[in-house]
Amino acid sequence: MPPPTRRKNQNVVVWIVGAVVCLLLLCCGIGVGGVLLYTFRSNQVAESAASPPTTPQASTAAPTTTPPSSGAAPALPDTFETITEGQWKRVAERPDDHSGRTLVVYGQITQFDDATGKDRFRALVGARRTTDDGGYDTNTLLYGDPKVLGDIAADDEFQAKVTVLKAYTYQSLVGPTRVPLLLVHSLRVL
Repeated sequence: MPPPTRRKNQNVVVWIVGAVVCLLLLCCGIGVGGVLLYTFRSNQVAESAASPPTTPQASTAAPTTTPPSSGAAPALPDTFETITEGQWKRVAERPDDHSGRTLVVYGQITQFDDATGKDRFRALVGARRTTDDGGYDTNTLLYGDPKVLGDIAADDEFQAKVTVLKAYTYQSLVGPTRVPLLLVHSLRVL
């Protein structure tokens, strides 16, 4: 058998280069698809965090206070408890057990944007006002009449008079996130 000619070697090289190029294009396509999927899932997370608290995804007990429809002003309770940090920790750990309690809480807004809507926001909440950076440590979902919430923005510190409703679960990037759900009766930016 005669030795392979130069032309046959060139055909093999062309096929190998073509296969490598195809593999690179396939990998790039998978990478772009992954980025698009991540973006899509991130948008779903933001939308699920903004879904109405009147239809929680996972709660073990019905609230004693039914959330009003958007735009309806909730009745203002007569009294609001001032509580300790230890009492707040118990409320935050088991909101369903404290449903209906009216409290004074403090916090810092972490998300109030188009994803949450004009009638709800996420905040780190505690029982006392703090000057410590990161002093509020309970991720919480608060909602109320947009007129009551006023002109608030992310990073604002606030004092709020609230009713504890129940635990609320939403999808985040780390999976299901369970937080206390509070109905805001009044809010004052500090």
